[in-house]
Parts: sequence; C-alpha cells; structure tokens
Amino acid sequence: MKMKRLLAGICCAAMALGAFTGCQSTGGNDGYNVAIVQLVDNGAFTEMRDAFIQEMRDLGYGEDEMTFDVLNAQGDTSTLN
Repeated sequence: MKMKRLLAGICCAAMALGAFTGCQSTGGNDGYNVAIVQLVDNGAFTEMRDAFIQEMRDLGYGEDEMTFDVLNAQGDTSTLN
C-alpha cells in the first residue's frame, strides 16, 4: 500500500513538471502566424479573406509582424488536414 502511494506521488509530480515544460519564454517575438482555410474557391470567400488580411494590415500588423498561410481545399475535404 505504501509503494502504491509513493508511485502515485511520483506520477503526480512528473505530470505537474511536464505541464510547465511548454511555459518557457522564447526571448523574442517572431510575430503571428495566421492560417486561413477555405473549402472552396468562391468569390465571396476570397473577398472575405482579402478584406480580413487588409483590415489586419490597416490595424498595424505589417508583413514583419504577421504572416498569413492561405490554404484552399478546392472542394476536397480530405486535403484539409
């Protein structure tokens, strides 16, 4: 019984330490990466995408602060992963 309690305590401590491994600061800000995913190439969706990108630029997010990764599935949902 004592061994199970010790093992449970060690497992809890290991999980608590593992939770904080991703909390480190990288030291610098490389900007933001924004992914825009479109299911189909539609004029309305393209206009919304372009308007969103332009609005972000107007708000002060320049090319060096924000990059956009635009993906289009061309109607094939299997390519969205």
